[in-house]
Amino acid sequence: MKLTNNFSEKSNYFALKLLILVILSTTFISAILLVSGSAKLVPQILLGLMLAHSVELIHELGHHVLFFSERRNRWLGVVLGLPMLVSFSRYKALHGFHHRALGTPDDKESFNYSYESITSLPGFLLHLSMLGHYFNSLNLIRASVLGEIREENVPSSILPRVRNEFRLMAAFLFIILVLSIFLQTSIFLNIWLIPLLLSAGPAHALIELPEHLGCDNKTTNLFKNTRTIRTSKFLNWYVNGNNFHVEHHINPSWSINKLSELHNQFALEIEHLEPSYSAFYRKFLSNLFHRKENPVNLNSPF
Repeated sequence: MKLTNNFSEKSNYFALKLLILVILSTTFISAILLVSGSAKLVPQILLGLMLAHSVELIHELGHHVLFFSERRNRWLGVVLGLPMLVSFSRYKALHGFHHRALGTPDDKESFNYSYESITSLPGFLLHLSMLGHYFNSLNLIRASVLGEIREENVPSSILPRVRNEFRLMAAFLFIILVLSIFLQTSIFLNIWLIPLLLSAGPAHALIELPEHLGCDNKTTNLFKNTRTIRTSKFLNWYVNGNNFHVEHHINPSWSINKLSELHNQFALEIEHLEPSYSAFYRKFLSNLFHRKENPVNLNSPF
């Protein structure tokens, strides 16, 4: 089978995904503003899901120059990451480090996850909240405003970009606060903070949790330290190909939309292959609830 990885095709697919994101997000924001009371919850949850989906698009931008200019890529990534307080340049640098260090003691997640704490239902719920990420982002915003930012595994040449992106977040938060107080409006609470806490964080955490959890994190063998999940076309779109995670690590530059081609080539070699997300989470939750006294073994949770 001949595999293709066309640059212009990548860009066209990404532009389409971006258009779908804008249309859906605009629709959900409009619904939040038009309805009242508890009826806002449904579009708020859906909008939060779009915020999480935006971070999956950032992941693709971090690997591919999709719009003919690294600068244009960067600013699109900055805009997509702003609602979830994600610095695109920091994410790109740390995620690149993750690819290089996977399976070694130096490997580190870019979202400040604490997988060691997922030993009980409260620990799992805390993980879903992504509070660690938000608090870390606020600390980095403070450090950037004061000009003191230091970041392990981020090249010094990238730090000025990271600092400016966190300063932009500071301006974003300040403007929201000022407008909310002086206009006495809850609009930003309804179209940003509630969707962020209600579903954006949990959705993003659930997307990323299966990637390496329970795999052998002491080997650099990608077929042993990473998981692939087969899923529907809808979920494949929503997680932006994240389910084909082994395939992505095999060739990070490969088009997200064509990872199924790599899957067909390597499926028999993948040690951690799940038939669906629901199958993975049934095993995960069963393990979680049946280990009340013993910590979950993150190297072999199933």
